[in-house]
Amino acid sequence: SLSDNKEVGRVEYWRKEKALTNLDYAVEEMIDFNDRFISYILQPLKSFEEKNTSLVLSKQFFPVFQVDKLLELHTKLKHDFEMVPYDYTLIGPIFESLKKEWLVYCQIATKTKNAIDFYVYQVMDNQEVQKIIEDMETKAQAKESKNFHSIKDIVQMITSYALRWPLVLEAVKKTARREQYKQKVEQSAQRAYNTMTGVFKHMDQVATDYSDCQSLETFLREVSNLPLNFEFNQFGRLQKELSGIDFCQGTTGIDFQKCDLLIFEECIVVVELETKYQYVPSTFLRGNFKRVQLPSEGRVFKNAFELQSIDEIRVVPIGEDACIYVYKYKNA
Repeated sequence: SLSDNKEVGRVEYWRKEKALTNLDYAVEEMIDFNDRFISYILQPLKSFEEKNTSLVLSKQFFPVFQVDKLLELHTKLKHDFEMVPYDYTLIGPIFESLKKEWLVYCQIATKTKNAIDFYVYQVMDNQEVQKIIEDMETKAQAKESKNFHSIKDIVQMITSYALRWPLVLEAVKKTARREQYKQKVEQSAQRAYNTMTGVFKHMDQVATDYSDCQSLETFLREVSNLPLNFEFNQFGRLQKELSGIDFCQGTTGIDFQKCDLLIFEECIVVVELETKYQYVPSTFLRGNFKRVQLPSEGRVFKNAFELQSIDEIRVVPIGEDACIYVYKYKNA
């Protein structure tokens, strides 16, 4: 509107009239950082989404990045930033007021890797999708050659851009600390910094939880011979997975077998590695089949042991390896 343009004009005039300090430059960088994200990442991604004619990308790729919600969030931030040159203490309240909106990054972060893997697979194996993407990117590059980014690059930069917000706000906080009479500005920037670090700490936790759930679902599909109604999540969070471990149960210390150890918060699950075979038609005798060993190994549930019931763990070095003895254990 006309009144809004007048306000922006006053801000620009005010900037020119006063001598800029380091704090002014830090605040200006914060405002420009949001503008660049809108111009170089969100708007091009929205353009690609609108011009895309691939049904598979429309349903399984672009929705993951929720570009409409991100544009709404960062456009609102851009609007709120217009008053910041008048009063730097508004920085904290602005970020706090948008705390719920920032949580959209949690949803995006959990699915970004799978979405990019899906995209790469489609580009390699689906000629129709490949041609659609090439046409869109060629036209976009011809229109904006200087700041052009491919679709894959753009979606990879979404979370990396977002994770830089605490650094941008920390710069404002530090420069305010060095200047006289700017304690309230420093406190406001600290509030904004705390808000964003809290959001991204939550994002990391959500992404970790999602990854753990994906791993447990994979275990349920891959591991055979599981007890009835067995659930991996009953043992707490998965802490670590050790592959190709020589494992033996008993007192003799012989008959070791290759196993994987799934170490949870409350127990250790042992899965035995099993050679997998497939019967294929013989190339010499028609109607006959031959057994062929597959490159991947099967996984068979062997046992689970409660960590709390273990009485003693002793580590004995053997050359470059180590033998771990566990005494007085209890099956989970």
